[in-house]
Amino acid sequence: MTPRSGRPAVLISRQLPEPAVELARSRAEIDAYAVDAAMPRAELLARLRDKQGLICVISEAIDQALLDACPDLRVVSNVAVGYNNVDVAACTRRGVVVTNTPDVLTDTTADFAWALLMATARRVVEADRYLRDGRFQQWEYMLLLGGDVHGKTLGVVGFGRIGRAVARRASTRTRWPRTRRPSASCARPGPTWRPCSASRTSSRSTLRSSRRPAT
Repeated sequence: MTPRSGRPAVLISRQLPEPAVELARSRAEIDAYAVDAAMPRAELLARLRDKQGLICVISEAIDQALLDACPDLRVVSNVAVGYNNVDVAACTRRGVVVTNTPDVLTDTTADFAWALLMATARRVVEADRYLRDGRFQQWEYMLLLGGDVHGKTLGVVGFGRIGRAVARRASTRTRWPRTRRPSASCARPGPTWRPCSASRTSSRSTLRSSRRPAT
């Protein structure tokens, strides 16, 4: 049932950033769950029963039982790239529109992959623990030496959107001072695709794979 204001009634089933909630409030009557945890199933069904829209995350199962309990539901907006928590076929049969947020985390995940790669190469986490445990006594030449990342060959297993974003970060050209010109020999080739067996020649590798039984 649509509220008397004429605007759609929408349930937000998880705590979201306040600017996003305020934007939603400007367009609909919002019932927001202000807890950063999964809403209990019984409460979800009760609060969604008279709503036309649901803004949810992957912790909520949008299945046939939920659709049967919430006949007014018209739109499910899943705040995630994936939507395996949503029975899309059941929603389609019911005429419920399903949306997601594709590509919003591609560059963020690529940044994090590089953070992990560089932290591993330079032994950052190990060094942090070593220092916090009070084991550092003096500078030593070979202590937690780690390895360089620059000048190495990077192998990316899984060359989808995130894999390509990781590769782009590896192919960034050096920024030279204005008074100096790089020679042709300094140019770096861009990322190239090779069969997976080529990863054996890589100095550093990162694995980007979807969560499927085959992987």
